[in-house]
Amino acid sequence: MVLELYDGYDKEKNEVVYYDFECRDHGFFMRIDRDNKLEDYLNNPSIFYDYYKNEKFLFDNKEYSKKELHNEVLNSEYVMLDFGINDINDYIDKHEFLKNKKIILKNFYEITDKQKLLYDIDKYSKHLDQIYVILYGNRDYVHILEALETMEIIEKKALEIKSLNLSPIETVMYAYDIVRNREYIEEKEGEDKSISRDLTKVLKGKEIVCEGFTGIADGILTYLGFNVTCVNINRIKGGGHQRFSVYIKDDKYGIDGVYYFDPTWESKEPDETNEFLNKYIFFGRTKKQIETLSQDYFTEFELLDSTYESLKNYLIDSVEKEVIDVTSIANTLIDLEVNRITNYRNINKMSAKVNRKFILKEYSDYIRKNVYNDDKIREATYKLIDEVKKIFEKFKHVISTEKMIQILNNVRKVEHSINPNFYPYDMESLRQIAYNSFWLKKPKAEEELMYRIFGEKSKSDIRFDEIVKEYGIDKDIEESRKTKVLK
Repeated sequence: MVLELYDGYDKEKNEVVYYDFECRDHGFFMRIDRDNKLEDYLNNPSIFYDYYKNEKFLFDNKEYSKKELHNEVLNSEYVMLDFGINDINDYIDKHEFLKNKKIILKNFYEITDKQKLLYDIDKYSKHLDQIYVILYGNRDYVHILEALETMEIIEKKALEIKSLNLSPIETVMYAYDIVRNREYIEEKEGEDKSISRDLTKVLKGKEIVCEGFTGIADGILTYLGFNVTCVNINRIKGGGHQRFSVYIKDDKYGIDGVYYFDPTWESKEPDETNEFLNKYIFFGRTKKQIETLSQDYFTEFELLDSTYESLKNYLIDSVEKEVIDVTSIANTLIDLEVNRITNYRNINKMSAKVNRKFILKEYSDYIRKNVYNDDKIREATYKLIDEVKKIFEKFKHVISTEKMIQILNNVRKVEHSINPNFYPYDMESLRQIAYNSFWLKKPKAEEELMYRIFGEKSKSDIRFDEIVKEYGIDKDIEESRKTKVLK
């Protein structure tokens, strides 16, 4: 059970707001506006019980007597302090009830918020043993020093990658290989699922499942400035899974789009060493490609050209009228009930993956502010239509076979120079990766035998050799071999 204490100060509005008491998910919210208010609540079992009776669903419909519930409150493990007026250190000192509690700061920390966290570590040093925080990538609250440790592990991995001066897509591939160099291990029966899912726990333990793989990749790439989205999907026959998408703009390869990655499905198998490095089936795929590769799962969201056409036609019809009904347009675009029918809400999801903003909401807010300026509304509308079209296109740009092989070559060359015994780098290994990853069509066994008998090459082998020659990959491999010999 978590008790949340709030002193009535709204940080966003910079004003005092008066709430009083209510149930929260597995806990209670209490406004504390004077020194003895907490004790008043704690000495009144009835107030907790009366609220609980009306909202048992927040406690998973668990049955408590008044006394049992009061004992749960008094023995609660966590107390969250959301203060804008009171000093947290002083408040803990004044209240005996808080002395042995785990105190949660009502601050959310991104993986890049190290300086903010260090400031709070210093600020609450007097009660440091008690302080817990909410850190991105974790379901559970984590001790403030564990949060710092998590940030520093991710920071170290990210800065090591950054020092290699790779291009954006190369950076993602390098990180992908680091992340999937783990064996998929579930928590034991009866253990907390966060053991294999929370970022802090999977970085320090051996258990890791899909959310853990995604969480590490998200942490590293977010630290490096990428726009990463964790994608939750459900299996048609039941069960769930998580992968991630990244918006990548890479001028070196002419890449500009949203791509999907699934390190879980290409992670290390039990008793493997580095065999997992021989394929990139679920690396850098478009939405359509990765969903084709995982047809037993429901789609993340529908990507329909008809949605764009519907939006375009609706907006043009709306703003070309003699009288523009701004309220109707705005409500249509952001109302969830309507959006369940029109799929317009998916455009916001797509926009967030590209530029971290809900484009239809921004547009709706803008036209409401300019309700009496038809010219501005029409200008903003045609701009929106153009931007939405570009966003749709960014989900369709397939990375070609030629580019994938170039990316692989440039990354594996670096990996091999750092750890030659772990990362294979030769012509045959690159060729097999291209086949295993479905970048090139692998000849059937009988076809390959016939090619060998007659001393010929398959079309795929010929194409691979052409790419190798065209982009100087053969020279890169030879240079790497010579460098290794000289060492």
